[in-house]
Amino acid sequence: MSKDTPTALVKYLDAESGMEALAEGSLPWIAPHLFNDPFENSVKTPLGFDASALQRALIHAISTMIFAFDEPSGPKNNPIKRAVRRWRAEDRFHTEEEVESALLEVVPSMTAQRFVSAIAYMGQWQSFARDVRVLSLNEVHDLIHCWELLADEHRGLAIKFQCGDGAMVSEPRRVRYRPNRLAVTSLKEQIEILVGDREEEEEGGGDFYDRLLVRPKHQAALKEWRCFKPSPTSRIDRSSYGDTPYQPDVAVNPNALTRTTFHREEVIAIYLGACMSEVNRNKVLQVIRDRMEHVKVFQAVPRDTEFELEFKRIDSAD
Repeated sequence: MSKDTPTALVKYLDAESGMEALAEGSLPWIAPHLFNDPFENSVKTPLGFDASALQRALIHAISTMIFAFDEPSGPKNNPIKRAVRRWRAEDRFHTEEEVESALLEVVPSMTAQRFVSAIAYMGQWQSFARDVRVLSLNEVHDLIHCWELLADEHRGLAIKFQCGDGAMVSEPRRVRYRPNRLAVTSLKEQIEILVGDREEEEEGGGDFYDRLLVRPKHQAALKEWRCFKPSPTSRIDRSSYGDTPYQPDVAVNPNALTRTTFHREEVIAIYLGACMSEVNRNKVLQVIRDRMEHVKVFQAVPRDTEFELEFKRIDSAD
């Protein structure tokens, strides 16, 4: 386990889901599309551009390099960069219209080949996204946003799990919060590949997991980590993710949710929400008495003068 990996992470749940998790000793791992987040990359993520858009973007990129103040930087062996340097030396073009007219004869074949590669890449992504299952957890138990959003507005509970080899939470990866999305692939990326400013990702899609580890900057307070595993019918362990073509209207895997068991010894503590009903509180405590007597239980209580929670140890027999 990496020194940067936490020793414990927390799963926030509504009361019903929390009782089910504790009673069954399992948690649901879901396919990315079940996050129901329009900004989350999933099997439903579209390519986002067509061949004509790629062609227009390449012409614009070449024109920009031709009329830029400085010569284009980057690899000298890139055919587009070589042509641009030659045209600049010859002072061949004087307007963008001249560039477009000349390039319309050669650009279509270049972009057609690149578009085929982009389609193949999206096919690999769809195979991956259909098969991968995700478990989301959070760093600590006292995150107000998590209690509001993930634990039914403080009516649910939070379970702290130990992390490590052999545990259910064995290789968590930290979510990064940024102002911009990390697309599966983008028009900008494809142009950068064409002009030699970016290496084409290796067959198999490189690290597709990265596409599931970037979320909006304003959600940074959630301090999320994610674990990944293949579905029971997965092809993720193959050297190449994709052997099926990209489908714009792909059908999702009906088995998009998989429950994974954990040992009760992996549960370090359980935290009850400040607004949990007395009925649910008693039910949760009964489950703990029946299955997890060793676990420490805490009750969330709002602080008197701060918008924070404190957690008071309680006896599960109470």
